[in-house]
Amino acid sequence: MEKWKLYWGSMPLPTGATALGVVDLEDGRAGALIELPTGLWMGNAGTLSRLSDQEAKLARSKAGAIMGSVKSELKAKTSAENKRRSLAEGKNPGGRPKGSKNPPKENKND
Repeated sequence: MEKWKLYWGSMPLPTGATALGVVDLEDGRAGALIELPTGLWMGNAGTLSRLSDQEAKLARSKAGAIMGSVKSELKAKTSAENKRRSLAEGKNPGGRPKGSKNPPKENKND
């Protein structure tokens, strides 16, 4: 289950809404981070609270920072396509080049 659903609940999101994740505000409030055409909102148990411009900016930057760790079908599909493309081009699809090793660590006691 996605974490934002713990705050929002089982009811559907409003028309045109997209859940972006969870927002934790400096005043201790927390909820689902929901984007609507009118801006960013915090949702709890099906109710919405408008975020101030400052709160929205902070929430968006935090959400963006964690998006790299979010697993999704689209992200998995894109990653698989990138791997196939790299292999077709004769490139290593990620990580260190084959045969490379970490350089030896220097002994600080020498």
